[in-house]
Amino acid sequence: MFSPQMKIIFYPIVISLLLNIYLTSVWANELEKTIQAYNEAVEDFNKGDYDSSFKKFKVLALDDHAQAQYELYTGRLRFDRRLEIRESEKWLKIAAENGHAAAQFDLGRYYEMGLNGSHNWEEPLNFKRAMTWYEKSAIQGYAKAQLRLGEIYIDEDPLKGLFPQDYKEAKKWFELAADQGNVYAQSNLGEIYRDGLGVPKNYIEAYKWFQLYGLSGPVISFEQRNKIEEEMSRKQIIDANKLALKWIEEHENIE
Repeated sequence: MFSPQMKIIFYPIVISLLLNIYLTSVWANELEKTIQAYNEAVEDFNKGDYDSSFKKFKVLALDDHAQAQYELYTGRLRFDRRLEIRESEKWLKIAAENGHAAAQFDLGRYYEMGLNGSHNWEEPLNFKRAMTWYEKSAIQGYAKAQLRLGEIYIDEDPLKGLFPQDYKEAKKWFELAADQGNVYAQSNLGEIYRDGLGVPKNYIEAYKWFQLYGLSGPVISFEQRNKIEEEMSRKQIIDANKLALKWIEEHENIE
């Protein structure tokens, strides 16, 4: 049916395709099993069966499941201290190294501030490492890390003078976090435009961000917006409100 030359060309291609189909099927089955195991661990936890949940999360964590590793860190107290604090920190580091964005942010906080703001964890504070982990997390789109980077760069003495103050960099990270609905980043952007920090003063933009913060912030407050409103014309206020409404419409799917 096929000439020897055709067999040499055709057979390796067929074998490669069949192998890819087989490997894809195996991978899909393994993924389905992993998802099921994770859901079972969560279900056990929600039912209060912490022993079973802890064991299932640990099996997944040992199999390099980053979310399960992070659950062992965040769930230490909820698991009735089934993990010693040092082991909890170990899982945090492993999850961060495996690319878990929230774990990377939390590890950055550890290196910047220590455990719960104190200095009682196993490693000394290290601001350069903190920045490295914040950046890894922020690049993945984690809003809390983006906010923290913005706060660091806008500070007059960023992380004890190790990094230069940079309004442009601060604005970039605040914008990324604000576009995800982070209200603190929105408030910070309002201040940047109000005070002209690295940009020309722009009360319309400042009003927009303060308006958004006031609508969605932890405490409904329009204090900052009201202060600059006194310096604005009626047309500027109308334009600013239009911008705020447009932003809301464009980001209506934000949770």
